[in-house]
Amino acid sequence: LFITVCKIAIFEEPFPVPIGAPFEVRGRNTSAWSLLIEWEFDPNVRLVLGVLLGFHVHYLNINDSHALWNFKTVRDPLARQTTLTGLEEYRDYNITVTAFRS
Repeated sequence: LFITVCKIAIFEEPFPVPIGAPFEVRGRNTSAWSLLIEWEFDPNVRLVLGVLLGFHVHYLNINDSHALWNFKTVRDPLARQTTLTGLEEYRDYNITVTAFRS
């Protein structure tokens, strides 16, 4: 598996996302069908603008022109990693991590 990692910084309201974005997003294979995704996040209250509830890890198989974005929700504001499973072998993925708040 080969991944392209990116991040999203800011959305306009009404989306409940913080001003600060996860950064230093990285990933590595844990098997032929799974990836460990890790990130950093500054939980500074001025950047969160509310109560941080967790993270969404979005992923897209970029080898399939008909693929849709999938996501995994991590409902732990202290989490800085998750494992994506059930991926296709020998495919490239675009990975995006966003934070969400109340």
